[in-house]
Formats: sequence, C-alpha cells, structure tokens
Amino acid sequence: MSFPDIDNDYLAVLTLRLISNGFSKQRLNDAIGTIIDTCRFKRPMIAEIVSFDKKEKLFTYNEMCAKCTPQYTTENFERIEIDGKIRFIENRKNGNRS
Repeated sequence: MSFPDIDNDYLAVLTLRLISNGFSKQRLNDAIGTIIDTCRFKRPMIAEIVSFDKKEKLFTYNEMCAKCTPQYTTENFERIEIDGKIRFIENRKNGNRS
C-alpha cells in the first residue's frame, strides 16, 4: 500500500536480490521501514533496499565506561562476543541511542 507502483515482477527481482545478499528478517524489516520513512517516490529503486545496512557501534569496556553518567549506566549496554572478544553495544531493548 505504501508503494502503489510495485508489481509482481518488481517483487520477484527484489526477492532474488535479497536472498543473494543474505538479508536477515531483521535487516529486511529495517530496510523497508527506512524506505517507507524516506522514499518520496511511488516505487523505490531495488538498490535503495538492497544497499541498506544498519550498523551498530561497538564499544570496548573502557569506551562504554567513558559514555556512562549517573543517568546512563552500564545497564544501558548489552555485552556481546565477536571473534572471541568482548564488546558492548547500546541496549536495543530500551531504545537507548546516543
């Protein structure tokens, strides 16, 4: 409904490109949400959707601590492990972003 000019052929090509680019359900939801919020045309280019990539800022323990204040504490971060290293990202559950 958001894009009335999209037809089945468009969706077929988009689906193939999303699969080829390894889109997860969350990345697709983020991409489509961003397109709905920002696209001014009746039919977005497939490249606008496929090129979407939401990045998360990773913090070391010291970087996380440096961002903390009495109101914004380590509880506002999630601990994750990437390639055997502990990193932190701002907590998605509470919608916290700086």
